[in-house]
Amino acid sequence: MGVGMAANLAKSGALKGAWNRSREDAEAAAREHGLPLLDTPAEVARRYNLILISVSADEDVVRVTDALLPGLHPDSIVMDTSTVGAATARRMAGMVGEAGCYFLDAPVSGGPEGARNGTLAMMVGGDANALRRAYPTLEAIAQRIVHMGAVGAGSGKTRMITG
Repeated sequence: MGVGMAANLAKSGALKGAWNRSREDAEAAAREHGLPLLDTPAEVARRYNLILISVSADEDVVRVTDALLPGLHPDSIVMDTSTVGAATARRMAGMVGEAGCYFLDAPVSGGPEGARNGTLAMMVGGDANALRRAYPTLEAIAQRIVHMGAVGAGSGKTRMITG
């Protein structure tokens, strides 16, 4: 997750633990925000009901989501704020759905300044009730949160067809 997003979540009290693919980054976030340092994505999933993912590529989302699966408990929400393909988002929804959980694809727009200021725009695809549950947390990072429809609808990599 970006530094600005993490800082705003911490300031709001919503950030509860730190894990990152880079151990150094996780340690720095844990120190800076006074959070427990978690060793694995499965440990994150065991402890928390709302898990936010922010990585750089579809393959990374797949790896992180797969690593969360052993720790997920029913009704957890896994939310990806990366910009991935709609097919990847639907695949992840299927994976977490088998565990009785929800997947929301929620790419953000607004750049580093929006992340720092908590003024990002978020386009969300997935279950509307899961989004309602996550909404109070998301208000710490996004000024505009729009439900776009089913999983995959939030993705910035969907193909636009014009006539």
